[in-house]
Amino acid sequence: MPRVLVVDDSATVRRVVRRTLTQAGYDVSLAVDGRQALDAVQEQIPDLVLVDFVMPNMNGLKFVQAMRRVANVETVPVVLMSAKADKIGDGFVAQTGAVDAIVKPFSPEALLAVTGHALTRSAETNLSRMDAADRISVPPIERPPSRTRNASGRRRA
Repeated sequence: MPRVLVVDDSATVRRVVRRTLTQAGYDVSLAVDGRQALDAVQEQIPDLVLVDFVMPNMNGLKFVQAMRRVANVETVPVVLMSAKADKIGDGFVAQTGAVDAIVKPFSPEALLAVTGHALTRSAETNLSRMDAADRISVPPIERPPSRTRNASGRRRA
């Protein structure tokens, strides 16, 4: 069961997202701001983080930047949730490596589609990384220089 951390200062958004994702079979944790979320990701590594951009204490951008500096969670995929996602989405994606954005208010179907897509992309990326690790090139074995014969029939190095 995929673990999703939902980070939003709105109790209503947290409740709706939790209910939607839980009913779809996800294990959902909640955080009210970036500081609480940073503690949460270090306690239990999520498979995906859904994060609001505008929050008190530590906004979404600062949270994701801080999370990217924490070992074991730096590659966790992030989806931006914001009423202003259409205006700040590209900048947020560029600065944080977020995989997607969803504009609030969103339907349960849209939330499930974005969540599923982000987890699928993450799984494909991880498989590609594992495949690349399996294909590590091994340098050829160095052999001593072959000895050839010169015109007089003597061996030379």
